[in-house]
Amino acid sequence: RLVVQLNGVATPPTGFTLQSYLLQGADGFFSGAMSVSGGAVNSATDYPTNNLTARYDTFRMMWEKLVFEATLPAAPLALIREVVDKAADTPDGAGYAVGLVEEARLMATHANLARSAAAAGNLAGARTHTEHTRNILFGKDDPRYGDFDGTGGIQNPGDGFGLLRYAANADTKLLEAAESAEVTPEMADQLFAATLAIANFAPANDTDTWSDQLIEQTQAILAAATAGEATAPATVMRDLGKQIVDGVDADADGTVEAISGEGGVWTAFLTAQKTASYFPSGAVRGQVQHQPSAKNPTSDRIAIDLANVPQPQNDLKLWAYLLAADGKRLVLGEVPWSSGVVTVSFSYAGRNLIGEFNGFRLVQGAIYAGDALPAAPLAPIRKVLASAADTPAKVGYGVGLMRQAQIVRDLAAQISAAASADDIVQAQARARETLNVLVGKNDPRYLTGAGDPGDGFGLLGYAGSVDTSLQQLLSSAGVTANMTARSGQARAAVANFFPATGTGTWADLLIEKIQAVLGTNDVIIAAPHADEAAAIANNILNGDGSKGGARAVYLASQQAADYFPKETGAAPPDEPPVAGPNPDAQENDDLCSRAKTISTGGAARHHTFHYEGDQDWISFTTQANKSYVIEVAGVGALADPVIFLYDNCDAAPGSFESNAFGNSVRLVWNAAKNGAYFIQLRQFDPVISGAGSEYDLKITLDETPPSPPTNLRCLAVNTTTLAIQWQRSPEFDVTGYRVTYGNQNSSETGFRDVAGAETTFLELSGLTPNELYFLRVTSLDFSRNESAPSGELQCRPLQPTDTTKPLLSSLLPTLTGPYTTTAPALTFTGAAADSGGNLSRVRIRNTSINQEKIDFTLAGGIDDFRVEDLPLRVGSNEILVTVFDEANNSTDYPLSVQRVADSKGVVIIIAGHNETFGLQTNIYNSTNRAYRIFKSAGYTDDDIFYLAPVAQDPDKNGTANEVDATATPAKFQEAITVWAKTRVDADKPLFIYMMDHGLADKFCVTGCAGANSITPEEMDTWLRQLETDSGVTEVTVVYEACVSGSFVNRASVIDSISKPGRVIITSTGFDNNAYASAQGAYFSDAFFSCVADSGNLKACFDQGKAAVATTGVKQTPFLDDNGDGVFDERDGTVAVNRQVTRFFSSVRPVISSVDAQKNGADGLLTATVAEGAEQTELVWAAVYGPTFAEPGTVTLNLEVPVVRLEPVAGQPGTFSINYTNGFADPGEYRIVFYAQDRLGLNAAPVSPGGIQLFLPAINR
Repeated sequence: RLVVQLNGVATPPTGFTLQSYLLQGADGFFSGAMSVSGGAVNSATDYPTNNLTARYDTFRMMWEKLVFEATLPAAPLALIREVVDKAADTPDGAGYAVGLVEEARLMATHANLARSAAAAGNLAGARTHTEHTRNILFGKDDPRYGDFDGTGGIQNPGDGFGLLRYAANADTKLLEAAESAEVTPEMADQLFAATLAIANFAPANDTDTWSDQLIEQTQAILAAATAGEATAPATVMRDLGKQIVDGVDADADGTVEAISGEGGVWTAFLTAQKTASYFPSGAVRGQVQHQPSAKNPTSDRIAIDLANVPQPQNDLKLWAYLLAADGKRLVLGEVPWSSGVVTVSFSYAGRNLIGEFNGFRLVQGAIYAGDALPAAPLAPIRKVLASAADTPAKVGYGVGLMRQAQIVRDLAAQISAAASADDIVQAQARARETLNVLVGKNDPRYLTGAGDPGDGFGLLGYAGSVDTSLQQLLSSAGVTANMTARSGQARAAVANFFPATGTGTWADLLIEKIQAVLGTNDVIIAAPHADEAAAIANNILNGDGSKGGARAVYLASQQAADYFPKETGAAPPDEPPVAGPNPDAQENDDLCSRAKTISTGGAARHHTFHYEGDQDWISFTTQANKSYVIEVAGVGALADPVIFLYDNCDAAPGSFESNAFGNSVRLVWNAAKNGAYFIQLRQFDPVISGAGSEYDLKITLDETPPSPPTNLRCLAVNTTTLAIQWQRSPEFDVTGYRVTYGNQNSSETGFRDVAGAETTFLELSGLTPNELYFLRVTSLDFSRNESAPSGELQCRPLQPTDTTKPLLSSLLPTLTGPYTTTAPALTFTGAAADSGGNLSRVRIRNTSINQEKIDFTLAGGIDDFRVEDLPLRVGSNEILVTVFDEANNSTDYPLSVQRVADSKGVVIIIAGHNETFGLQTNIYNSTNRAYRIFKSAGYTDDDIFYLAPVAQDPDKNGTANEVDATATPAKFQEAITVWAKTRVDADKPLFIYMMDHGLADKFCVTGCAGANSITPEEMDTWLRQLETDSGVTEVTVVYEACVSGSFVNRASVIDSISKPGRVIITSTGFDNNAYASAQGAYFSDAFFSCVADSGNLKACFDQGKAAVATTGVKQTPFLDDNGDGVFDERDGTVAVNRQVTRFFSSVRPVISSVDAQKNGADGLLTATVAEGAEQTELVWAAVYGPTFAEPGTVTLNLEVPVVRLEPVAGQPGTFSINYTNGFADPGEYRIVFYAQDRLGLNAAPVSPGGIQLFLPAINR
């Protein structure tokens, strides 16, 4: 247990936390984040199985601000460790790739020796080393292993496992890791690459691998009649042996790569190590790699190569750590920073760090305080508390003392109990054992032949060794005052029971009472002595209240190793002054450093946005693996809060939530740690403040169980197996289900947990035929709240009588012909039919990569299905669609899908902001959607450079790592002139999508003022430089912002980005606003939805233009593709021939019909939507009242009421809303309906009367 009790502790600087570590050199242990309250730190933490005194000699307190932290997923890491660290079945426990390197190098050595012998005319020597070469390759379990040189014995200088077996096992584990849960794309790439390298030299089964070729040469050597005849094949064998180790640079690019025909054993090992690389999150770029030190596979080097690292503030430094799951850390130390770049490496001879650690952490930090124990006196303390070489189990003397004292106490109590029971035989037997445990087997008083439940060292032996060790401590150099005092206390306690030489110690008294028990057979005489022996033995362990026993010895010895931290002189920076007029009760809380704590008990707290740009910061403490509900309610008429959630003050927001259809906000969020999180609340439009901007905030720990599963069904698979199927619970935080079962007499009962909210099917096997079973299902959420059970179901495992096979009625994509797409994942929709009337599920499997997805929701004789996001590999994908019924009858349907991934060029996406971050969530939604569209078009992460103010998660995979750099004018320039320069040319175009709030002749990157923005002249200069340097001839820019047309409109030659060969599209004119939609922007919503339908840029511009026309405002998109700086009928001839790709897999939703019924001030709005390739996620309407007037200032906010339509029960595709008091003003209303699918693709907007304003152009 580590107990921390400190006073006078300074509060960490803003954005920093106080972290504590135990250290021994570079090796450390994370002992917790410390909470400072009133200058005090008080904590106590248990570390079971960890003897901290044995391992560490330093306590350090750090101020730290996280730059980034990365953790390797457990499932693939366990398999990777078998490859590069340790494997259970190898001769020395070496990892398969480690053994592979060592055997390959040894084999190459003997291949070289064979060639040298042959060249020297020594045929016998050549044959012997050829035998060595073959046997190292094969290993002793290979049938080809043997005596090849005819000497009558089998020789193998290797370890006997065999190079080929090492290779095969490494290959198997690498492939298993690539297909394991949680494997990252970066891991998978390197895992597959390592297997490509292995495939160059293994297996050796006549497939013309390098090992096959080497074996062929060994056969020629062994068949040679003379050394001269053996020389030529020996030369080839030598070269092949070297090639198997080092690979070959087949494409002469200066690097041996992990590709077919190049990589050898060493490349495979290096690539296997790269699978455990760490990749930064947020704006930081680069990686942290494991590499071998000095080409030694058992010694690691950590190579850090990072860019865009924030500069440490003040006198702080960057610190790097490796992390293990058990809290162990390796302090790599301070790392150098230069202009955002960190490049450094650390070597560790004889250590495999992949085997020890699973995480990397980079922080800004400073040592705030610490203390180190002096080495000389610490050594004897460790003999007492940790380990001593001369004890039976190598335990410390104090540890052994405690154990023996406990045994003596227990045995003495048994003496007393036996005497009280008139059992003198048992009393004397326990007395002999007590004496033996007390004195130890080397003491002449030890009773040979009697029992000894102790370890033989003796309580007195341990006590004497403790005393001797503490005497050594007192005479050691550097002993501290605390060590002297505590060791004195421990020795004083030892003297209470040691020695046992007739000096009246408790041990003397105990021996005397034991001898009295042994000296009489009269239990009446023995009983008082037995009772006294028990009391004395208890004193030896626990003391008597005034004098200490063995426990006091142990505790005082521990306290001798206490730390007394001293400050290093660091001090927190000054806090900024309180700002803003009329603060509410929580002000000033405008910075994360001044966040006000709120309880998670659900009590509401009142806030206001009391001045323009006001923001409120709140902190709350969580329990790991619990869900929390963050709610904003009680809002004023002008309040429209947006919630941003932060893991710490300096991290990017991990989640954000707003409400386009009202001003109450609800965010349900899962905590991943114990500790503090932070919330930032700000106005959707920060210009609005003052009266009416009030709101109430509350945070509640989720203790509400989810809804129970419904529609429980039982399927008899066979005579011993039942399948249970149910309908999922609707709550988003459901993480799985529990199926409980039992038979009638309860002789077979149990439960099975099912992981995943969408997995609503389970097979129970090993059941008794024809036995009646009772089945129930409950839902489990993230907080492990369990729902009420579903209705109970009764079922018997029987052989199904239904033999009819279900059939596929329809499928999109269709079964006819190969389907071509650029998307990395595909959604399948369709319908199935079963004449037996008991459909169960549809499984869609990509057999090419062994990935599958299942829709478990089918039932009855005819039903629809949808299987989303089946992963695809580049190239050919063989898909198998299987329809099942409840009797487990099934029908298979094959389908070929070709994924095209050779993107035509590269993309730059940039999300800007103004000084107040107004409507920022809409900007992020739009740029994130653009990212998804381009990824679906076949562009890779390397083809897209994404700039944004903070990290984003556009693919919604839970990891916000897609942003390549923080958006700044300099980074935007670098993206165009440096990053794109080597990626574009005459055949590879550049596409730029940029969005901000907008200002005439400015793109607001980090704000609109001064150097925070860029002008059309600056951007045109960068583009011209790129065109000159790279030869790129196709540049397309789409700019979504107010007055974005000012980047087209030309007053002079240099104030426009228009130019022949460029397609410039802006969402509005040079003096008009461009407006935000419910979640994005009206123009971009329509434009990118058209792009996803494979439309050309002219068609997509037209659809975006038509969409904004429905608003009825003066938003006038521009298209200039002839370079004249104006938009007119002559434009479009270039854009019509450009498109992002022809092979999208998307089909947009279509609004089939709409209706608006008005009844006084109330109304009913209804829309019918036909789904496209994806589920319809959002249907909404914008209502333009008779008093509507377009804003007169530059703003994205159209200030039009928007209402969300909800699904109508029992009417698939129908959505409606009762629009209460929505038509209170007299006059005419204009209503426009919108629909959006789960990927953010929008249907064409429609107004009542059935007029669809444009139709999607779908090309296949």
